[in-house]
Amino acid sequence: MAVELARRGLNLVLVGRDPAALQDVSDTVSSAHGVLTKTVQFDFSLVSTPQGAAPVHDSHTKIVQFDQGRADRSRFLAGDEAMGRLREAVAGLEVGVLVNNAGVAKPGAVYLHEADAEAWVRMVRVNLWAMTEVTAAVLPGMVERGRGAIVNIGSGAAEALPSYPLYSVYGASKQYVILLFYYVRFAGPYRAQ
Repeated sequence: MAVELARRGLNLVLVGRDPAALQDVSDTVSSAHGVLTKTVQFDFSLVSTPQGAAPVHDSHTKIVQFDQGRADRSRFLAGDEAMGRLREAVAGLEVGVLVNNAGVAKPGAVYLHEADAEAWVRMVRVNLWAMTEVTAAVLPGMVERGRGAIVNIGSGAAEALPSYPLYSVYGASKQYVILLFYYVRFAGPYRAQ
C-alpha cells in the first residue's frame, strides 16, 4: 500500500512497531519515488498506556524528540501519552489519505471461554481503540480542507461468520470498523460526497 501511494506522489507517515521495517519501507519509497516520509514507531497494542510510541524520524533521518511536558494532556485520556505523541507527529500535516491497516487476530481460532483475556484486550486496543483514535486525529484536518479519504483494511471474518466461528472477538472487532464508518460517513461534517 505504501509503495503504491508513494508511486502516485503522496508523502507518507509510516506507523508501525518495528523500527527497522519502518526505515526499510521509508528508504525504499523515498529513493524510488522521491517522496518525503516520516516514521513513527508505535505499538498499537499499547494505545491506552504511556509506553506505546517512540521518537519520530523523517526521510532526512532527523530525529524529532517529544517534549512530554509540552503535550496538552486535557485533549487525551489520562495516561495515553502514546496517542498524544502520535497526534503530535501528524499535527500540522495535511493528511489526505489515511489507511487503517493495523490488526491483530490472536489468540486465533479458540472458543471464547478458552481465550486469554489479555489477548482480547490487545485485540481491542489495536483493532478498535487505536484505529478510532488515529482516525479522530486526522479527521479535523480533512473536514477543515473539505476533502480526504479513509481506507479501512478489513477481514472476511466480519461478514463470513460460518467460515470463522472460532474468531468471535476478532470478527466482532472487524464488524466494529464496518459499523463505525457506516455511521461516520453520514455524520454532519464527515458526510460522504
